[in-house]
Amino acid sequence: MFNRRFPISFQPKQVLLVVPSVLAVMMATGCAYLPQSKEQSVPSTAVEARVELSGQGLDRQAYSANWWQVFHDPVLEQLEQLAVNQNLELGQSAAAIEMAAARYGIVRAEEQPQLEFRTDYRREAISQNSPLALLGAPSTPFNNWQTGLGASWELDLWGYLAHQNDAAKANWQASQYTAAGVTISVQAQVANTYLQLRQVYADLVVARAQIDNAEQQVVLVQSQQHFGEASSADVASAEVLVHQARSRLPALQQHQLELENQLNFLLGKGPGEHQLSIDSSNAELLPVPATLAVGVASDVLARRPDILVADAKLRAAIATTAAAEADFYPRISIHGELGTEAFSLSDLGSWDSRTFAFGPSFHLPIFSGGRLTQTLELTQAGQKQAALAYQQTVLNAWREVSNTLNNYQHQQSRFAHIEQAFSKQQQVRQAVENASQHGSASKLDVLRAEARVLEHQAVLNRAITDSAISVVSLYRALGGGWQAPLLASSEQSEQVAL
Repeated sequence: MFNRRFPISFQPKQVLLVVPSVLAVMMATGCAYLPQSKEQSVPSTAVEARVELSGQGLDRQAYSANWWQVFHDPVLEQLEQLAVNQNLELGQSAAAIEMAAARYGIVRAEEQPQLEFRTDYRREAISQNSPLALLGAPSTPFNNWQTGLGASWELDLWGYLAHQNDAAKANWQASQYTAAGVTISVQAQVANTYLQLRQVYADLVVARAQIDNAEQQVVLVQSQQHFGEASSADVASAEVLVHQARSRLPALQQHQLELENQLNFLLGKGPGEHQLSIDSSNAELLPVPATLAVGVASDVLARRPDILVADAKLRAAIATTAAAEADFYPRISIHGELGTEAFSLSDLGSWDSRTFAFGPSFHLPIFSGGRLTQTLELTQAGQKQAALAYQQTVLNAWREVSNTLNNYQHQQSRFAHIEQAFSKQQQVRQAVENASQHGSASKLDVLRAEARVLEHQAVLNRAITDSAISVVSLYRALGGGWQAPLLASSEQSEQVAL
């Protein structure tokens, strides 16, 4: 309605006759320029590779979302809760979801009717040498006041906006699944760090006991040397054991510090800010449960966030390709304006100053230097890449499940053998102590038997931790656990995005 000096009027009957003809011509033209789509091999959601979730100690029942509760450790549960609430990487993921939701809302807004209010004032004059002036139009300056409402709505007959909306929604969902993957990763890191820290605490107890044992052996060997029953070489050998035992402490203490700092980092805190509520001098290792609930193989596709991310990105790529194809067709919009226009501000509210305009607009690119064709080829290549990425992600998921499942079973078998060896070594120590009481073994023999028990204790500590970490790795490979489905109903999702 603005800057209209020579309006052209049509009779309604003329408009009804012209519009269908124009539509037919533009549809035909758009179809003529649309290149033939290349066939894409889109993978189905069911990839043939399967892993049988069965074996000793495995139960096909669904496992809890809080899978770390299998260790029955309240400190670990507290750490997991703190990490979910305070971890900075999770905070970044939440911000990424908000950004994706905002982008989705922006795209959805394009489908809705647009309404705006505008006001304009200008003082203007035409050139005295312009054709209008030569025809008699006045060239004196005048005021031009305009105000009114403008509305427009794209009909989206070929789904261009709808496909863009589908792509934005799929990307929003991908951001949510990405956040779920980050959550599972952080939860697993917290559990692994905590389990390793408990092992270090137990190893420190063993290391101090080994130092005490080695020092007692030195005292006994020195006593034997005094009575001529041992040589200086025997004393030196006993002292070597003391230094070897003491050399383990600095490495263990450094590892302890690193693990505590890593745990604080995962909790979004600085070094030393969070103190564990456990006694490091009497920390027991967490036993692995005899039976683990792992669900069924088909649950992996529905639970692993990386698969769901790849699926969402593939759906976004398909929708983007469809939008690129729809861009070859005419873009049809309906525009309307209602307002007033006057030379004087006082006349702006007069009924005689009213203006209006209504009608469709058509946009059809005839020549764009190949931009539309190249855009379509680009999106088709992106769709192919997304399809291959989806297949690779699924195959990688089954690979990880197979590896962690076998590792769990092998660690359980290894732990059983090491536990039996430790039990046998304890029996040996007991036999030596009994022999010492009957005079057939010396106190030094008892200390040496005790030293071998401590060596087996350190090995057993590592086996227990490795077995527990294999449980964490298995649940991580299976997709961890979600407190609740990320995506609610489509109606709720769209309300959030808007």
